[in-house]
Amino acid sequence: KWLLSSQLGSMASYAANSDNSIRPQDLVKAWEVWDGNGWAVSSLGATCEAVADATAACAELVVNGRVGINRLINGRYTKMGMSQGRPWYKGPVVLSWDGEWRFTEELEKWASFARRPGSELAPEAPAESTWLVWEGTAWAQDTGITVTCTQSSTSSIMETTKTTKTTKTASTTSTTTT
Repeated sequence: KWLLSSQLGSMASYAANSDNSIRPQDLVKAWEVWDGNGWAVSSLGATCEAVADATAACAELVVNGRVGINRLINGRYTKMGMSQGRPWYKGPVVLSWDGEWRFTEELEKWASFARRPGSELAPEAPAESTWLVWEGTAWAQDTGITVTCTQSSTSSIMETTKTTKTTKTASTTSTTTT
């Protein structure tokens, strides 16, 4: 079953397709959309487009710009592996993804020194939002924090699903680089 949701892994969805196809472009059954009262058949279609692969993320990052409380996030970070579909880094503290980018003491810990909401595949990607830093009693925006890639991994391309409203048959665009 295919679901369109605001959060990866969530069963709460805005649209659903009960087709068992492995690839979204192979779906035969119609999408259904929640209209507030019930499920209605829709003309949604699914296509694939090439995007950067999170597994090819930057091998080394430098974090700068934090002053004051929690400045310990500043420093050099090395990619250690993947966690929750995104790279994680070890430096003065851990930088990893847990629904948003977070600086924490350990991998997959909720208590954070700083966090950045958004859906970027990598922490150095152009941000949808500003870093928020815990200042002891509240979160405060810090526009001075920068995350810069200093050593790139080999780049690659992967397919990702993009749902669009269309009345035509879903099409596929697949790009491979070597």
